[in-house]
Amino acid sequence: MERFLLNSTALLHRLSTVSLGEVSLDDEVGSSVFLAQYEQTHSLPDHVAQSAWSSLMQQLEQRNIKLGPVAALRLIAEKFVKNEKDGPRTDLALFSEWQTLMSRVSCLPVMACHQVFNPGPASQKYSFRWPLYPYHPAVEDYITRERLHETHQHLNGSTSAEECWLDALKHPELTVRDFEKGWASQEMKQLCAQIDPSLTPDIFRDRLQIASNTREILCRVAQGVELPEWMASLQYPQQLADSIILHNGLEYRFTAVWPTDNKYSQESEFSWLTGVFEKWRYGAHEGLERLLWIYLLIQNQYLTLLVQRDDFFGFDQFQKYTMTELREETEKSYLSRFKNAHGAGVYSQVRYLEGRFAPKSSPAKMQKLLFSVLRGYWEYLSAHMSLEWVHYKPLTMSQVLDNLEQVAPDGKCVELALVPHFIKRKPKKDEVYPYALLFKDLKNQAAILMAMLKYEPRLTRWIRGVDAAANEMHAPPELFGPLFRVLAKSGIAHFTYHVGEDFPHLITGIRSIDDALRFLPLRNGDRLGHGTAIGITPDIWRRSLPSSLAMTKETRLLDLVFIWRELRNHSEQLRYASDAAIEAVRLAQEVFSLEEEISITTLDQVFELRSVLAESEGLLGELDGPLKPKSLWLEEFERARGLARTAGMERPLKLYKQWLTSNDVRKQRAEYVQVALDYLPDKAVVSLQQALMAKMADRNIAVECLPTSNTRISQYREVSEHHIFRWMGLPGEVIEGDVPMSICLGSDDPGIFVADLKSEFYHLFVVLTRKFGLSPAEALKKAAEVNENGRIYRFNDII
Repeated sequence: MERFLLNSTALLHRLSTVSLGEVSLDDEVGSSVFLAQYEQTHSLPDHVAQSAWSSLMQQLEQRNIKLGPVAALRLIAEKFVKNEKDGPRTDLALFSEWQTLMSRVSCLPVMACHQVFNPGPASQKYSFRWPLYPYHPAVEDYITRERLHETHQHLNGSTSAEECWLDALKHPELTVRDFEKGWASQEMKQLCAQIDPSLTPDIFRDRLQIASNTREILCRVAQGVELPEWMASLQYPQQLADSIILHNGLEYRFTAVWPTDNKYSQESEFSWLTGVFEKWRYGAHEGLERLLWIYLLIQNQYLTLLVQRDDFFGFDQFQKYTMTELREETEKSYLSRFKNAHGAGVYSQVRYLEGRFAPKSSPAKMQKLLFSVLRGYWEYLSAHMSLEWVHYKPLTMSQVLDNLEQVAPDGKCVELALVPHFIKRKPKKDEVYPYALLFKDLKNQAAILMAMLKYEPRLTRWIRGVDAAANEMHAPPELFGPLFRVLAKSGIAHFTYHVGEDFPHLITGIRSIDDALRFLPLRNGDRLGHGTAIGITPDIWRRSLPSSLAMTKETRLLDLVFIWRELRNHSEQLRYASDAAIEAVRLAQEVFSLEEEISITTLDQVFELRSVLAESEGLLGELDGPLKPKSLWLEEFERARGLARTAGMERPLKLYKQWLTSNDVRKQRAEYVQVALDYLPDKAVVSLQQALMAKMADRNIAVECLPTSNTRISQYREVSEHHIFRWMGLPGEVIEGDVPMSICLGSDDPGIFVADLKSEFYHLFVVLTRKFGLSPAEALKKAAEVNENGRIYRFNDII
């Protein structure tokens, strides 16, 4: 219940409109908190929330603590934070609940409150660290000795909301500009409406100014400085919505004298918060505590624009957070990403970090991005290494590479590898064929990347592989097959691909993974990202969904052909293969407006052509005309022409051309149909999952597992339900017929999910000990196997 005192739209609205001197607000606060709680837990009867509120009020009364923000922070800190021998840590048993809380409440004020009201030994000097971890000596010893291996982290989206918040206060005009830039997208408007229907750029600007001025006032309080008359006379929060206030005919500014050099650092924020709590240890001035309350409510509303809330599910929801633009200013510098990965120790807690970034559309932008990343990495290294650098302050790509050439991996610092991830995008209307414009952009980005690697070969040490990311329902795997094959010929050694993460139907997700295995040039030792669809059990996936789902005829038809292809040789599932074939043929007749019959094998041949470059001769070009000029793409054109001339391919080729270019067929493809959620029984769905597991194991393709990300995006309620425990073969999770999987660990977007790699490792350890009853030694061994796979399957620069 305490978290709703610190993050509630209704409460923020109420406190923003009443006088700072009004004292009798308990009933109104209780009503606001009830609305915030009900927003998340519609299924609970009212008496549950009412009882929780009554219990909270009783507890505060017994301890003679006034209802307010300090009380909420104290109760949260007492519940979740413990003093261990190396400083404050979150309670091991409550780690998952703590992480859920951090999707709504900033960690820093909680830790400042803990520092004041639950201090550790006097000899222990505490400095704020993000994120806050649990503590177990076995885990700490393992990480110190072996370090962690990060195989899936997006460099943008990795900065903490606390860091972005302080940058927003430092540069409010840039932050408002970025908010307005994001506001142009429908996704940003939807996210704001979900969090606070009244939130607009103007409201955002006012709240940021109110928070900034409040911070200046409370800094004076923390230092014991008496407030001037004009400041003490403030009556309403809205008076703080301007940088200047008029009092007795004179203009005043709120700016205070700060005791720290950088007043927008996390250390400075922690300092003034602890100073205020010290002053208020035995009680606070009503109006000033109200100001702190409003500050925290605004701060945490801002946080929920950057961190995916625990009740917001699905990739579409996640993608809204990538479109807010509120990380733009902070993430221009990459230094903090590497500092966070390193941790607080002398030696980095992460040994190997594979960072993802999106290729740019022009050589200048690509070079600027790569320079920023590598310059940030050099800045991180230079803080830990005493070397005579070739260039004291590198200003060009060549200069930063000169410096990095001096660095030999010594185990002290994190080792960086870079993986460009091409962005999937929905097709546009009136294209020659679906995704033609996207493919043109992808080819352009790939050409820029290849030219850059050719011009500066030293970059091949850093760019180790290629990926494709973003919403997988926006573009299919086969689109990237030709692109990846050409990149492989240009020297790219490794590939991975986001797939099976979010899907219209579980069977569609499984089929998408199969498409990735069939159409992408994945080699022995390559990886796929997420793969949730072949791990999540049908009952967990199904439990929060309606009895039927809408999907396009295209998706339905591809799923049916996939079911037939995979289950036809499975004796126990043969009837489901037969049913799928009958339905696929019927639907194909409808989509293609066929008068003559078509067999399921011909239909399978049609869809096998998806692996071919669509714009090649033999498909959309002239079969007997000259081939395109010789280039890395020549083999793709020859491959398509060869298929077109193969005996028996005349009809499949004709139908596939219609599939790509016929307006009538494309209109049919896009029409929606209703499909029963359980149109295939669970045992058949599991058989499909296990067939894909076997294919991946046979080809030695590893899966990048991202527990917190998958929990937010999929149908899991908490990390303990995650499919990684099924893949680890744990009793009660593993299903008869499952095939052992090679799995490694990643953090995805640490800033958006409030979980870095060490957090993910601790999640595994906690669930293995608490849910499955393993001893610490047994749990550590299991978790270590996953981590060590990150070392084995890393995209090494030695080919």
